[in-house]
Parts: sequence; structure tokens; C-alpha cells
Amino acid sequence: MTHAFCQAVVAALVLAAASPAFAQQIDMGFDQPCMAAFGPAGYPLNRFLPSEVSEASRPKVRGVVAKSLLWPPGETLKICFRSGTQEARARVARLASEWMQHANLTLDFGDISNPRMCAGDNHESIKIDFLNEGPKSGFWSAIGTTSRKADHSLNLAFLGQDELPRNRAGQQMPMAEARRLVLHEFGHALGLFHEHQSPKAGCGTEYYEEAVLAFGALRGWPPERSIQNFRQLADVPEFNASEVDRKSIMHYSLPPWLFKGGEKSPCVVATNYQLSDRDKEFIGRVYPKAPQVVATAPETATTRSSRPSAQARLVEEYRKALREAGVEPAKVESLAREFSASLARP
Repeated sequence: MTHAFCQAVVAALVLAAASPAFAQQIDMGFDQPCMAAFGPAGYPLNRFLPSEVSEASRPKVRGVVAKSLLWPPGETLKICFRSGTQEARARVARLASEWMQHANLTLDFGDISNPRMCAGDNHESIKIDFLNEGPKSGFWSAIGTTSRKADHSLNLAFLGQDELPRNRAGQQMPMAEARRLVLHEFGHALGLFHEHQSPKAGCGTEYYEEAVLAFGALRGWPPERSIQNFRQLADVPEFNASEVDRKSIMHYSLPPWLFKGGEKSPCVVATNYQLSDRDKEFIGRVYPKAPQVVATAPETATTRSSRPSAQARLVEEYRKALREAGVEPAKVESLAREFSASLARP
């Protein structure tokens, strides 16, 4: 595909997307890409990475911040719904629970046949809605622990009714597609990013920016969100596997006209409808099962020492990484306090 041809295609799409009539008539089909949300506080990996930190020191600082988005292994995540029929909520709960087969986490929906509604006091870990209009509509999820502070942290658009939706031709969404959407968004809720944004994927230099903007405009995304959903992420071991996984549930299936290589671009992949082997291995590594330990009682009584909490240890790691990166002491303490506040439960 030539760049000139790409520009012509994009121009036509942008003009069409700008038309209210077109916006009402277009049928985007079942393959709905998600709009990952990084929360009102901004993208954490950048928010807590001062500009004066050198390139050599950035990975260590970024790695500590990345850990803050992971739930503690073994934690029970209380999940609730803000809307949706009983059947729709039960379907989401059944599909999302597949992650528990591979991650040492418990997704607590309450009664799996009639999952709980949100109490409205924001004490739950993940809060799901099915908005299909307005700025919070579409398919998206807050990343990992940022879900705690949001009163609406995951959205599944038009999956909130007893029956799966139908397109304009009357065809009903296949269950495989509903499963894909739920697993993908819950992947974000567990702390995973888009696979096509991995530095190992090579997609960051492959796409045409104007094509990405048009792609987002067709879905009602603002320009900054369109770019955010394609921008290459930092190389952070906590979130990116050693090799890109083109079969990952977290990899977009994208049209060839977005990329300079067209059909030959490695970023053009078939739609992935299930967790890949690497998805399962990776989430198990991120949330490992506790080892079985057999111990005998001590011969003499011991006093339990006061150990710092996981949150306190993480803040100290962050403070140390900033110091070693040469950040000015007063700024280190200011950032450490803000980082600590971001980890606190609501």
C-alpha cells in the first residue's frame, strides 16, 4: 500500500466519520477493539517518571511503578455491576472466571448465577457497567489496581442484556466474540496492557498516524485516546513478555491499511478468541501460586517482628530508585508521598 493511497482512504474515512448521519448508520460489526483506560490520574508509568531521569535509569524507576498496578498474589477481588440483567451479569462472571484457572487471584462476583450489584460506596475492587452512549461507553477497563479508586472501572458496552446483540443484518454476536471481549477487558483489570503496544511487537513504527486517528474517529475516540491505544509502551518486564505474542487475547486484530507494510505487516493478525498458551503462562508468572511450605513449630517461643507492608516496601523501592537516578532530594520525597497516596485504597 502506498502512502498516497493510505492518505486517500483515511481522508474518506475522516469525512465520513465527521458526518452525524454516518455515525448513526455505520455498523462497526462485532470485532470491537477496546479503549484501555489509564484513569483520571494519568498514565502511571509516565506520571511517576521525572523527566530528568536518564535513559539508563528509567527502566528501574519505571519497573517499580509498574509493580504498583498489580494486585497482590492471592488477593480476592470483589466485583460488582452497576447495571445489566441477571443473565448478562452471570454470563460475564462465567467468562471472566477463566482467568482464575491460571492466576493466583480470586474474582469474587458473589452469587455466580446472580452477581452482586454495586453498593455505591466504592468499596469493591472492580465496578462493571454496560454504557453504550456517552464518554464512558465502549469497551475499556482501568489498568490493574487503578480500578480501586474509580466508581466505574470497566465497561462492556452492549453486553448488558439477556441476549447477545445483533448487527443490522440480524446476525447475533457469537458467544466466542463475547468471550473475547470479556477476557480482554479483564486482562486489563488484572494489570495487562495491549500486546500490540509491546516494544517487542514493533507496531509503534509501523502504523500511519493519520490512519490511526481515522480508525479511532470511526469509534468516537478523541485523537489523544486513539494515539494512546497504539503508542509503543516502555519495556517493562512486569508487563511485557520476553517475546511478542501474536496470539494473545490482548493483541488487537487490526486492518492492514493502518500499517506501512499492509497485509505483510507483522502487526496484522487474525482475531484471537481465547487465552493463548503464553497468556496463561505469563499471568501465572505475574500472579504465582504460593508454594506449599511444611514447617514444625519452633522449640522456643518467638516474637513476631514488625515487617513493613508490601505498599511501604514498594514506596521505599521507588524512593531508592529515584535517589540512585540523581533526582533532587526534595523532589524525591514529594514524588514518594504522591506515589504512596496513589497506592492507598479508597
